[in-house]
Amino acid sequence: MPEIWNKSQRAVLAAFILLTCIFLAIRHRQRPQFIPDPPSSAGPRASELVTTLNPNTASLEQLAILPNLGEDRAKKIISHRTQYAHDHPGEPAFKKLDDLLQVQGIGVAMLETLEPYLLFDLHPASTTRP
Repeated sequence: MPEIWNKSQRAVLAAFILLTCIFLAIRHRQRPQFIPDPPSSAGPRASELVTTLNPNTASLEQLAILPNLGEDRAKKIISHRTQYAHDHPGEPAFKKLDDLLQVQGIGVAMLETLEPYLLFDLHPASTTRP
C-alpha cells in the first residue's frame, strides 16, 4: 500500500499542528474565553424586595424594582390605578394577576415574571387589636 504522505510532509504537518496548539494555548492563557453561568431570572435589584407587593398600594419606587418592570411600566401601573380609582371609587384596580394585562406594556410573559412578587390583598386585615 503506497504512503499518502512522505516522511518530510508528515514532519511538516506535525510541526504545523504543534505550532497551532502552542499558539492556541498561549492565546487562551492571555485571554481565556468561557461561558459564565446563566444569569438569574430575577432582576438586578430583586434582592431589594423585602416581601411581595400589592400593586394596588405599592409606590413607584417599589414597583420599579420588580424584575423586568422598570420605572416606565411602574408609572403606567400607577396611572392606570389612579384612573381606575377615579372611575370606580372604593374598588381596587387589580383584583387578580390578569388585571395587570390592562396596563399598556404588560403582557403574559411579564405576568409570569412578576407573579412571585405580587400579592392581591382584597380584604386588608384590621389594624386594631381587641
